[in-house]
Amino acid sequence: MIKSIIMNFFITFIIVLLSYTSYSKNIYETSFHNINQKTINAAKTKTTQIEIIKIKSFNNILDRILLTEDKNKFLKNYDYSYNLEKIILNIIIENELITSNKYIADVKVNFDKKELIQILRNNKINYSDVFSNDILLISSYSEDFLNLGLSNENIFYKYQIQNNMNSLFNYFYPELSPNDRFIIPYKKIINNDKSSLKNISKKYNSDEIIIVQLKKNNKHIDISFNYYNIDNNEIIFIDKKNFIYDENFYEKIFIFLNNWWKNKNLINNNLINSLNCYIKSYNYNDLMNIKSNIKNLSQIRNINYLSIALNNNLEEINYYGDFSIFKKSLSLFDINISNEDECIIDSAG
Repeated sequence: MIKSIIMNFFITFIIVLLSYTSYSKNIYETSFHNINQKTINAAKTKTTQIEIIKIKSFNNILDRILLTEDKNKFLKNYDYSYNLEKIILNIIIENELITSNKYIADVKVNFDKKELIQILRNNKINYSDVFSNDILLISSYSEDFLNLGLSNENIFYKYQIQNNMNSLFNYFYPELSPNDRFIIPYKKIINNDKSSLKNISKKYNSDEIIIVQLKKNNKHIDISFNYYNIDNNEIIFIDKKNFIYDENFYEKIFIFLNNWWKNKNLINNNLINSLNCYIKSYNYNDLMNIKSNIKNLSQIRNINYLSIALNNNLEEINYYGDFSIFKKSLSLFDINISNEDECIIDSAG
């Protein structure tokens, strides 16, 4: 019976789940799932439903951190019935009610992050658990003789949705005000005008912009994606896509952008790097906070003392993946790292 459950939920959850609910900053956090099941055997129903929730919760985490093709590859070789129990930290059951014909409860399955990541490493699967900063979305839309920029009439802005809790790609929309259209009108958007992009970037205090240029052709919509970063004032072409123009095209855009971000920030489990870094701290508490946050990063292999000095310890840090991803992960904890003449780590504050 468990194998049948596994097969049904494998098929269901192999698709990237988009549940637009409250956004969580903890990538490995799971949600409570409500059970409200008619039954004549509460114990059996409880066991069966918890098995389902284990698989569902596990798949939700995989959706967040793995590319779709990597998830498919991983699940081909992963034995749920044998391996899943090894990475479960605990199971929380709240509001449980058992009657003569019903089982009711709220169930949450928590996983051990280190064990989960180790399984990915053992299977040579790369992953990403790096959230993007809030990226501003700038869009143009054209259809026949209709050309629209930062307007409510632009179909891209008609379907505004909140950040998806299963997504690492965070974004926000402009106000679509007359001032926005003055700063970056339609023609400036389609020409990827750097000066206008820089000005709108400054207005919204966003270092990064995704430019989404849509052109409707009959039953299809052509979409060009570009990335702008104010730090280097450069525009990078991402990709072009062609989607059927239906109620799903908007969802496809954000699936694509989330996969683009994950691919851009993959932690390579086949690459181990080592740094000798001075950790400059204000005091002992600051030092412990910096080290705790470093150790909490999933790509850290180990960190070891080399020498101890007042507010200036020298540490050996071994980590998986590229330095750029390591640096970005540290920045999410307000920790700076520079590696020019010598490696120095300190608090951003």
